[in-house]
Amino acid sequence: MRKSLLFLAAAALSTAAFAQEIPTGDVCIQSVTHPTYWFNQGWSWGTQVALKTQPKVYTITANGDGTYKLSSTTGCIKDDGGLWADGNDGNAASFKITKSGENYILSSKDNFVALDVFANFRTDDPAELNGWVYQKPYIGTDVWTIKTDATAKEEWKIYTVDQMKKNFADATEQNPMEASFLIAAANIDINDKANDTAWKYTVGGENKGMVYPDAGWFEDEGPKPDEWQTKATYAWFENDNKGAEIVVEQAVEGCPEGNYTAIYRVVTQSCNPVKIFFNDSEGEVPAIKEKDLWYRSSFEGMADDANMKSCNFKVGADGKLSIKMTQQGLADNQNRFAFKNFDLLYKGNGNSGIEGVEFEAVDADAPAEYYNMQGIRVAEPTTGLYIVRQGNKVSKQLIRK
Repeated sequence: MRKSLLFLAAAALSTAAFAQEIPTGDVCIQSVTHPTYWFNQGWSWGTQVALKTQPKVYTITANGDGTYKLSSTTGCIKDDGGLWADGNDGNAASFKITKSGENYILSSKDNFVALDVFANFRTDDPAELNGWVYQKPYIGTDVWTIKTDATAKEEWKIYTVDQMKKNFADATEQNPMEASFLIAAANIDINDKANDTAWKYTVGGENKGMVYPDAGWFEDEGPKPDEWQTKATYAWFENDNKGAEIVVEQAVEGCPEGNYTAIYRVVTQSCNPVKIFFNDSEGEVPAIKEKDLWYRSSFEGMADDANMKSCNFKVGADGKLSIKMTQQGLADNQNRFAFKNFDLLYKGNGNSGIEGVEFEAVDADAPAEYYNMQGIRVAEPTTGLYIVRQGNKVSKQLIRK
């Protein structure tokens, strides 16, 4: 069953078309062992390469000697016992990339890039709210770390961004495909240079810069984080004593036309709530305090899976997506709201199904089977993202309990 599920998940969330040469330029790198996991970042300090259920764009650059460099908006990947994406071109590791059937093998210094440790950042113990657990408020709290190892010859799939978009043709409502790579800085992190260019922040029409919390913005309860812990995992926008409209917006171009679902974490205060729009569709934003929404309250609100929301929207033939959060600032008030992560699923453009994939005929009233993102069956799902199989349909769904 698990092998069958992984095949179906891979068919629904990926493709099988590859060029024979080594891909260069902007790519997404997918685990073959766990096909719902992709190269991303966000482990220690937010900069160690990790696998998440959201793909992040990496750039493969040929060195001219048969080796390649890997980089992203968090920096180049350097190899110093782990795989870190916080360097510069001067300390970038050189990787060998070789074909293995339709897959690829990555190696550095004669060691293979392989899965390392599966980590889950969930905790209900306030004493455990340390620097690592501040990673929690992203879509999907589970990650795989990766390592370089002399014996573990892991295989990977590498898709160019153009391939990722072309492969959207296989997506349907029941079998959506990951589209988070379309959003620059989808996982808010101070180490991601795309934050300062992707998100536009204005107050009363005046451009402002990113505003991150510091350790002093914590309420006087519970452990206080070091400054690096807050800035490595969280972005914040606020403006005091202004009676003007506050807008945070990202304009995305080149999106395939069709139907999408955005899954996100945004929290606000009820005295001047925030509205969020994906193109013309308005999503829900939980108001978790009446006013004075400080860092701890924001973190805990976003860490609560009950506040993970979704919104369905359309992208037209122009390929444009606007993610826009607006708040009417109140004079003599701390106008605060916080956001962390956007997961994007593409659900097709009127396709009837996935070509070339056959499902056994099962009654439409068949019971639903739930699997976590590792392909392990779950008897009683809680709130979170799951692979759901019901009859002849397999989908990635947000479950709320």
